Amino acid sequence: MATIQRDTLFDAKMCVGCFIKCRLVCPTAIVTKNESITPYGRSTAYYLVSIKKAQYSPKAVESLYQCATCGLCKTWCKPEVDVANIVEIARKEIIQEGLAPRTVTKLNEVTQTNFNPYGEPSNKRNSKIQLRSTKKDEKSETLYFVGCTTAYRHPEIANAIINSMKQMGEDLTFLGDLEHCCGSPLIRLGLEEQAKKLLAHNSEAINNLDCSTILTGCPGCYRTLKEDYPRLGFKLDAKIMHFTEFVDSMNKSIPRLELDKKVTYHDPCHLGRHSNIYTQPRNMLNRVQGLKLVEMDWNQKNSNCCGSGGGLRTTYPSIADTIGFKRLQEAYETGAEVLATACPFCKDQLSEIQGKNQRNERKLPILDIAEIVAGTLMK
Repeated sequence: MATIQRDTLFDAKMCVGCFIKCRLVCPTAIVTKNESITPYGRSTAYYLVSIKKAQYSPKAVESLYQCATCGLCKTWCKPEVDVANIVEIARKEIIQEGLAPRTVTKLNEVTQTNFNPYGEPSNKRNSKIQLRSTKKDEKSETLYFVGCTTAYRHPEIANAIINSMKQMGEDLTFLGDLEHCCGSPLIRLGLEEQAKKLLAHNSEAINNLDCSTILTGCPGCYRTLKEDYPRLGFKLDAKIMHFTEFVDSMNKSIPRLELDKKVTYHDPCHLGRHSNIYTQPRNMLNRVQGLKLVEMDWNQKNSNCCGSGGGLRTTYPSIADTIGFKRLQEAYETGAEVLATACPFCKDQLSEIQGKNQRNERKLPILDIAEIVAGTLMK
């Protein structure tokens, strides 16, 4: 069993004795209507195992893997107990005891073999991306870390980021086929030790390029590169920035943007609650002439999850879909003409759910902010 940190155990104990607001906002608890699936239910399972009063039963394992690690419970918790962190620590123990769901171990096998969680050929990672290297004999200070979901499922986001940066006079360099999964899916599922091979490979490849900035459009990659790599002993000699953060911080002027649409924005959990990036995406949208930003009732730190985080989409897809459908309903209710986000995984989840839904006649275009910026810049 993993070494227990006293502050985490104290947090879990506070959570066990509370039973208050988090149970009313937890997306998986709302869907399952199961008390053991609430944040305090998960903390109780971890706490009882930690003080050796129980073991991880199949029900406890189910509860701990039916968590999107979205962090909304922390927003509504007075002492701000980080249940997502408790869950990830518990999952590491479950992995060590060989009790993880088969879907979790299968994901690890696929990722280790193909260097991406989708099982796609590693040499096809950039087959649909218009990589534009810097001019010959010139070196770019900015590395674009594409990410698996963008590369294999939504290359249009990568192409939009590349085109946007070109239009703004910024050169990029790439790892190409040397880029492997950042490790986020494995780390969130408790496979931290298994993820270290990916982290070691990427950190060596990145540091060999000697770039000053690592740019990514994926919040999962962003958080992992920025927080988990140094935490696990893999130092990156560059500043990590999300695309929205990078563009918002640029001192140079951005070409005129125009888009006469009503747009609502979905805050990705990894970018918002976990990384505190709320204003930068909105600043970008508000700079688009003619665009009217309309907020969903649950936004910014209170934003509802799309359902795909924390491995939930892998382990319990029906729960993930129900959560995602509820989020889509919130977007529809704003009257927006476009649903924007800043995460390829959120776009993939919400687009897939919208495609499955036969009852709803209305279909919203779901776009990454990079696509909006690229489309308006290139008019």
